[in-house]
Amino acid sequence: MVWDWVSTPWNWRTAWAMFEKVDTLLSTGPFGRDGLSRHSPAVRLHRFCRDDGVGIFARSIERLSSSLERIQDAHLTARRPKLQVAIDTLTVDEAIALAASLRGVVDLIEAGTPFIKRYGVGVIPQLSAASGLPVVADLKIVDGGPFEAQLAVDAGAALVTVLATAADATVSGVVEVAHAGGLEVVADLLGVHDVAQRVGQLERLGVDYMGVHAGTDARLAGGTDLMSEIGLVTAISTMKLVVAGGLNANSLPGVLEYHPAIVVVGSSIAGADDPVAAASRIQSVIDG
Repeated sequence: MVWDWVSTPWNWRTAWAMFEKVDTLLSTGPFGRDGLSRHSPAVRLHRFCRDDGVGIFARSIERLSSSLERIQDAHLTARRPKLQVAIDTLTVDEAIALAASLRGVVDLIEAGTPFIKRYGVGVIPQLSAASGLPVVADLKIVDGGPFEAQLAVDAGAALVTVLATAADATVSGVVEVAHAGGLEVVADLLGVHDVAQRVGQLERLGVDYMGVHAGTDARLAGGTDLMSEIGLVTAISTMKLVVAGGLNANSLPGVLEYHPAIVVVGSSIAGADDPVAAASRIQSVIDG
């Protein structure tokens, strides 16, 4: 509201016109300077407005405008989606090399579900050390919530995933352990049939993100509609959104219209001939 007021020309011009009216009144009106002591309140007020107030007013507006611009920039930066690269099918050595090459290029490294199943959660600190980036443990927890969430905590992950189809007790257990360990929780909506109902339940269970995910098998079989599901979730919830499933530089613009918090890109980066160039191109799409 303050920004709208300051940035509207009519408003600051009105404030300046008010100052000019005071100046006129004190100079030539019925309370003009003739016959008044130069130390009278009216004359001192006029002198302040004339000699000091103009500069103070201008400097105050300038400082306020600068501060509001910084706040606006910070807000836009905060709204900028983070780019998460998913590592699913590489070897550990290949994954570490990729993670190291993407330092400063992407925002998050994901230890994908098949990657963790093959090599264990011990790969998480290796990816973190190589990249210097937060690592997402895509465990897709479906049972044993507290125990598996603790695995992610102990491995030093920044986020952990739980399947939205898991029992409420599982989800709440993941949330409790993850939050106690400083992790955020993504509820992956993969396989949920009644999305509208489950999203409301997940919000109450305390997850941090809703994950809209077009699964690989369903996507290849032509059985997913990622954009429709994103639209449904954003229409009923203000939760932060993670979007995954076959994203690339060409499909990303439509997703970005929904202002997701995180976009997940897998093979378009990890399987590219030049992963750094591919990631940079996708970042340029995100940056507009």
